[in-house]
Amino acid sequence: MLKQLEELAQQGEWAEIYDDAANVEGFYTSKVIQATEDYTLLASISPKGMYDGYSLIITDNIFQINTGSQYIRDLKKIYTARDQKHLDWKHHQNDLLRSILAFAQAHKLVIAVVAFGENLVEGFFKDIEEDVLVVSALTSQGEPDGETRLYIDDIVSISCDYEGAQALKILHSSDE
Repeated sequence: MLKQLEELAQQGEWAEIYDDAANVEGFYTSKVIQATEDYTLLASISPKGMYDGYSLIITDNIFQINTGSQYIRDLKKIYTARDQKHLDWKHHQNDLLRSILAFAQAHKLVIAVVAFGENLVEGFFKDIEEDVLVVSALTSQGEPDGETRLYIDDIVSISCDYEGAQALKILHSSDE
């Protein structure tokens, strides 16, 4: 699918991206920002046609791509009518994992890291120590909750500035 993902990135076309065979009801409605053999970077919109941040997923996990569907056409209309925009992405580099983390850090965005397909950690990117990602974790109320370390090889996806992350950032900011 790498070739198709690279073509979508060049065309700037919205697509439905499926990467979880155990949950075929769940998918990303996104523009592909960049794709490599390792990861695919997506600019997502929510099911309500709103800006929904960025997601990094494993390219090999993608098993289906839909383009030009009625669903996509409707969401594009809503997105445009609501004057939604994504933050400018200026972090193009071959290492997309480091790219999304640098982007999140530069914009002080909350990230969500999924490891093993189920373990979710939300917070702020702090550092990479060799092959370990360090996250300053937040509770569901946006309060600091220590640090979480995850092996990079165990990460399934990283998202930043999605609707829930925006809420956590607001809650966290109100506590400072």
